[in-house]
Amino acid sequence: MEVTQVLDLLAAFRKNLEGVVMLLRGGVFEYRKPIAALMYHEQQALEKIRTLILRDIRRLELVAYRGGSLDSATWQLANELRGGRTPACWLALLRLGGASGTLGWSLEKFQQLLLDRLNTFASWQEPKGDSYKLQLSMFTDVECVFEAVHQHFIRNHVGSALCSSDCLKVVSMFEDSPRLTLPAKEDVIYLTGKFSERPVIHQSRLLNLAKARLQIKEAQAL
Repeated sequence: MEVTQVLDLLAAFRKNLEGVVMLLRGGVFEYRKPIAALMYHEQQALEKIRTLILRDIRRLELVAYRGGSLDSATWQLANELRGGRTPACWLALLRLGGASGTLGWSLEKFQQLLLDRLNTFASWQEPKGDSYKLQLSMFTDVECVFEAVHQHFIRNHVGSALCSSDCLKVVSMFEDSPRLTLPAKEDVIYLTGKFSERPVIHQSRLLNLAKARLQIKEAQAL
């Protein structure tokens, strides 16, 4: 790919990244809202990723337009982009690539995924009187989603005598003990999208959640 083509793609990518307004709703979260805390954590992670990628793009533009110094990291970025591939360091930020490396990840494909994630979390709001709908393919670490869903159930339904302020320590007791009284009303949390990267672990987490009587429904289109 010609240098001018790469620079044009990067300029468009930078403009799109800068155009997403991420409203970080930080602060102290209510104990009974671990999913809101999860979403804020993901927003923070994506904001950091966006900052790092924008820094790389500006460094490449500085070298191209103003004759800045070309260090080894910048040379590697430029070399991968000219080869029509997304830089491996960018894929690593989103935990992509794996054994196949940068194969199959054009800049356009990577840009679309990152923008989809940024827009998903930038527009997220706490549902009012409705079920949570979590799109697993948008999260960097699906295991964190399962843990937040699990904690949502424990923190909202386990009695105070069994679940003190440090509720994380009673997870195994809750799952294994037949003496606990389960709530009559079950929550429904919709998990959408694909999560097949580590199916054995994910199936185990879903099984544990099922033991805790948390009703989980998978839906491909909601």
